[in-house]
Amino acid sequence: MDVAARFFAALRSMEARPNVDLLFVNALPEAQKGYNKMSDKAEKIRVFNQVLHSIQKHFAPHIIAIACNTLSVIVSETDFYKQYAQRIMNIVEIFAADFLNKMKNIKNTSAIIFATETTIKNANYQNLLFRAGFQNDHVIPISCYKLASEIELDSQSRNTSMLVKKYVAQAVAQAIYPNNKFVVILGCTHYGYVRHLFARYFSEIGLNNIEFFNPNRSLVEALLKKIAAVQQEHAAPLQRDHHTFRVISKAQILPSEVKSIATLIEPISAEAAAALRQYEFKKDLF
Repeated sequence: MDVAARFFAALRSMEARPNVDLLFVNALPEAQKGYNKMSDKAEKIRVFNQVLHSIQKHFAPHIIAIACNTLSVIVSETDFYKQYAQRIMNIVEIFAADFLNKMKNIKNTSAIIFATETTIKNANYQNLLFRAGFQNDHVIPISCYKLASEIELDSQSRNTSMLVKKYVAQAVAQAIYPNNKFVVILGCTHYGYVRHLFARYFSEIGLNNIEFFNPNRSLVEALLKKIAAVQQEHAAPLQRDHHTFRVISKAQILPSEVKSIATLIEPISAEAAAALRQYEFKKDLF
């Protein structure tokens, strides 16, 4: 939702923009059954493939932006991707290009990746850092079990805070060059909501020479450019206030999750928060 909210807010602030119908699809098959809880990679691919085909069948969008890092690292293995790859925007690939463009000097620099189990196992971010020139012993991948779920339930809870503290401590314990500069990749769309906690716990340990990277922002920028290209290609008329924002889910979203995320995105986009609070429950979505 962070990407969708930021994208929608950016659209509303543009002087000239195309008509946009923004649809946020919750890809969970059932409540509290995230992809990281599925039995194996094959099940993740099978379920997400169903989601993508359903999106195409029901909505036929011009663009499918995958704002989830976990799903971004498996999308290329779906059957859907083989047919519709040109419509897909993948947060990990987009961030990779952005990151490689920005990281010109990595001397005396180490990198920490905070992400879900699936993202860490697929090693997409690790390979990105290696392409950027980082050596193996300068890259610290941290699998943050349950952190995304806790942020969804309550980003301000003691559980969320303690998990962030735990994973920061794990990262620092593995840092064999503590005097280096550190780049920190928040490799889950939810982690940006608690960036202040990551910063606080790094500071408490004594690491302050840190630069945070949030892939969400790279995807928003890429989406704005893509929308402009689609607008030009289709020569659609510009209408200043013709935008819609809908949230659709096959799974029932817990009231606590709605409250937590809506509160976080409301300062970014009131429309996004309202759409989440009034999300459409579609049991036969996929």
